[in-house]
Amino acid sequence: MKKDAVDTLTPLGVMVLALLREGDMHPYEMVRLLRARHDDRLLAVTNGTLYHTVARLQKAGLLEEVGVDREGNRPERTTYTLTAAGREAVVAWVRRALPRIDRDTDARIALAGRTTSNATR
Repeated sequence: MKKDAVDTLTPLGVMVLALLREGDMHPYEMVRLLRARHDDRLLAVTNGTLYHTVARLQKAGLLEEVGVDREGNRPERTTYTLTAAGREAVVAWVRRALPRIDRDTDARIALAGRTTSNATR
């Protein structure tokens, strides 16, 4: 894991990595879960920002493609998995963020990431 990977993680990036700790998924499923869990109340989640975040995380080596599927006439969906570096990055971000959080939203994101991290160990 690059040393700066944790420093450059955004709250949405942390949420994406935490989701992938639950299992491989495509961005559409990530958006669906974030909205179903009402995490979109913590930060703006649009398809565009999520796809941009996924691309940035992939470029950083924190997640990688594991397949492309197509169902009927729907567009292709690329499924992603968490890399070992991504798994380390989300835990490191939460450990760094919890002691120095001064905004309520950051606290909720860190706790959500930590809860997800603990649930999948």
